Amino acid sequence: MTRTRVVRGFAPLEACPVVFSEYAAALGQYKLVFDDLLAWETWAYDMVKKPVVGVIVTLPCTAKLPRNKGDIHKTKIRIAKRVVRLPGSRQQIMDIESQNVHNQCGTYALLHLLNNICENRHIENDSILSYIREKTFHASPGERGTLIENTHEIQELHAKFEQKGQSVITNEQEEIASHYVTFVVVDGDLYELDGALDFPVNHGRAAPDELLQNQTIYVLPP
Repeated sequence: MTRTRVVRGFAPLEACPVVFSEYAAALGQYKLVFDDLLAWETWAYDMVKKPVVGVIVTLPCTAKLPRNKGDIHKTKIRIAKRVVRLPGSRQQIMDIESQNVHNQCGTYALLHLLNNICENRHIENDSILSYIREKTFHASPGERGTLIENTHEIQELHAKFEQKGQSVITNEQEEIASHYVTFVVVDGDLYELDGALDFPVNHGRAAPDELLQNQTIYVLPP
């Protein structure tokens, strides 16, 4: 693969299951299917195909959403009752990337999901995803983010998939309007993975088969 630094503006990904499913396959994870969760009630959960291995949540960017890592850190410590920072050994197990590129939170959320679920046996050999995992196994979140930023194939894929979906993106609409955050269960704990943070947020114990049930997740400040 050719890997050169790409500097350009990006548009956000549309929150569309087809877009994320095709993007995951293009990265090398071809066994996942994304689905919309229409509401938080039980009837909506029952409509989603099982098993659920992870959740990507779309948050509106309002004045209440912190804009920098320091503010986000303070906000999460204040509002999430069971926030803990992982010890160094666990940070090597979980894959956490720091987002360095404007409007690429969808790509980082997708990578956070793909790199932290148990379905890794379905990753294609010699794929972009396998390359990223190999090169960043012992890397820090910042180093992972830099590698993603400098990997030409990922930048080109984002540019391709930002054009897909039902929305038409213009230059005036490239200003960020929403933010993607990933939730996965690792070793029996529910973790929030956000490209705006350098660490995972632990939301307490959770069973993988109950990922969308009986979970109260605090993300935005009141």
